[in-house]
Order: sequence, then structure tokens, then C-alpha cells
Amino acid sequence: FEYNNSVRDLFGDTTQPANALPAEQLGNGFGNDGDALSVSSLLAEQYGLVAEGIAARATATPAALGRLSACAQALTPSSEPDCTRTLIEDLAPRVYRRALVAGEADDLVDLASTIRATEGATFATSIAAVIQALLQSPDFLYRIEFGVTDATNPELRRPSGEEMATRLSYLFWGTLPDDTLRAAAALGELSTNEGILSQATRMLDDPQSHRVVRFFFDNLLPINGLSDLTRDESLFPAYSSALGSAMREETQQFLEYVIFEGEGSW
Repeated sequence: FEYNNSVRDLFGDTTQPANALPAEQLGNGFGNDGDALSVSSLLAEQYGLVAEGIAARATATPAALGRLSACAQALTPSSEPDCTRTLIEDLAPRVYRRALVAGEADDLVDLASTIRATEGATFATSIAAVIQALLQSPDFLYRIEFGVTDATNPELRRPSGEEMATRLSYLFWGTLPDDTLRAAAALGELSTNEGILSQATRMLDDPQSHRVVRFFFDNLLPINGLSDLTRDESLFPAYSSALGSAMREETQQFLEYVIFEGEGSW
């Protein structure tokens, strides 16, 4: 769910490529229980294949490349090296959900240059290689938190602005931070309770939050399988798969009404 949303917002890819990944092992009903999750050889292989497909689609046409960076729309042999760096320095922080540290952009530029120098390679294939590397990085696949020293209590650490932005965005929207949230992090607004509450309120007021609530209750309640539920036709002649889907949707619409239009006490 989060992977698909993230690549949609990064590359405009709506093919839901993460559906090709192996099913998550559930712990306590949810797919985010660390004790139940591991990286199998199959999962690692699929991470690579899924990233390859996303990268190919993101660089398939000049228009697609132009969506990654405006400089790719008017590319010349002399401007290509600068455009490669510009594209990487814009894209990589969004993928990693944090500012790049010294040397990270250089490593990615070197990767692109190495691919570009191979026989038959193009600017598009060099950028596709960079995207594949970004999407297989732990900095994309995991939400890593190192924290910063708490100014009021140096013995403790608290999430950095960028880390808090990521927490909020995946909690309320199930995807990476938008420009507004990233700007709030850069301005230090997410180091205060008031700043966090302001962004949380904004995000809950956005319709994107409804999809996350729906996803949550699909996992919490035993309704996810209603759409595929079957019954013995001789015992239940009026039952159909459409009825199962309607039962699931009825529950979701009731919850949405109570939470977003009612008192919201759930």
C-alpha cells in the first residue's frame, strides 16, 4: 500500500507495481509486525524486478523524463552531465525523504556516468539505473530514524524535522511527504507540538486521509475477504460476490461517516 502510493507520487506510476511483491506475513492482523517480517531471497529479487519496471516506465519517453526534471526536455550533449546531476539532486532527496549527505549525489552521478559510457546506452538508460538503485536502497524501503538531540534534555533524542514529516505523512496519507510538509520540516516547524498539530490537522482534512483509514480498517476488521467470499448456492441461492463486496463497502462507508462527519471518537 505504502510502496504503491510512494511511487505514484514520485513518478506518476499508477500500475501498483508493489502488488508483485510476495504477500506480507501478518502479525496481530497487520503487515507491519517486525517480528513476522524478513527479507527472503524471493523478496530481494522482486524488489529488483519491481524497481526495474518502475525505472523503465519513468524513463520511457522524453515526456516522462521531462517530468523528472525540466532540463531533460531540452537536452544536448553538452548539457547532459549537468542535467544528470540536477535530476539526481532533486529526485534522490524525495526518494530518501531527507537531504542528501556529502558524497551521496556524487555516487549516483558516477553510477549514471558508468552506465552512460557502456555501448548502446542512452541518457534514459543511465537515469533508469539511478532510479533502480534508489528504489532498492534501505533509505527508500525503510523509514530510518537516527533522531537529533533534544534541546531541553540532551540525554534524549527526538525525531528530526524530516523524520517527523515522514512519520506524519505515512501515518495520515500512506505516502511520502508533500512539498508543504517538507517545507515545514526545513523551517523547523515540526520540532514543536503546535507545528506538528497544524500539519496533522491539514493532512486529516485532506481526502487522502480517508484512504488510509479505509486501509486500516480493512486490516483491523474481518472484512477484507468479503469481496471473495463464496457460499453454497443450494443453501444461499440469493448470495453473490456482489453482496459480499457491498457488505464490505457498507462497513467502510459507515466508518468514514462516523470518523470524518460525526464526532470522530473512533
